[in-house]
Amino acid sequence: MRVFISVDMEGVAGIVSESQRNADRQDYAWARQIMIEEANAAVAGAFDAGAREVWVNDSHDTMDNMIPDRLDRRARLVTGTFKPLSMMQGISKRFDAAMFIGYHARRGTAGAVMDHTYSERGIDTICINGIEAGETLINGLVAGAYGVPLVLVSGDQMLQREVQALDPKIRSVIVKEGITRYSAVTDHPEAAREKIRAAVQETLEASRWPKPLRLRSPYRFEINFPHSHQADICLRVPGVKRKSGRRIVFRQEDYLTGFKELLALMSFRF
Repeated sequence: MRVFISVDMEGVAGIVSESQRNADRQDYAWARQIMIEEANAAVAGAFDAGAREVWVNDSHDTMDNMIPDRLDRRARLVTGTFKPLSMMQGISKRFDAAMFIGYHARRGTAGAVMDHTYSERGIDTICINGIEAGETLINGLVAGAYGVPLVLVSGDQMLQREVQALDPKIRSVIVKEGITRYSAVTDHPEAAREKIRAAVQETLEASRWPKPLRLRSPYRFEINFPHSHQADICLRVPGVKRKSGRRIVFRQEDYLTGFKELLALMSFRF
């Protein structure tokens, strides 16, 4: 069994502030260590369940947060910026299951801790085939395109609601309960890690897993930007059309092609 794990930071137990998640702020060193330890808990749970290979993709911000020699030595680390598949770099048909650790709800979700969708300041909303999408759906569909099921996510209670709407068979591990965007009632980090490790093992040992996430082709992508000039720039790309002042739309028959185009268009932030 081969397991792919994408790890973000905003959904990690105890993390609730800009001071913790930004590399130039005072509490970041602590937060990155807590992030690594939750990843290690998921890795341990996967090997407890009999995995023979586990890959971990560092998926937060510049994607170089994890200190390699502090990650479980049995796992392989995918790290660094400008990866072609971003938060999902490394996923392939070789893997049997995908998991998202430290994830968060989509932008605009009340009661969610540090809600956003890919770009904190560059993106308002993203819709795929008419469904408002967060990072769980966007990235889960990448796994699904390779035939890999998303079997587990961890984060806050609003992420759980988002995931249940996609597929209630995907297991959610709640490690904190958001109060506002920057406050939560959180598990102790050690308790959260114990919960994640046990849930990963139980999920992988289950007789049935969720089916890979998929939507019907063709894929219709809509991006709503904070500013109209971002839409102006995107119109330079063939096939992109303007729906309103700040909203653009494009279509692709193949999801992975559409996902890569989405990543490129989201880079036009200024």
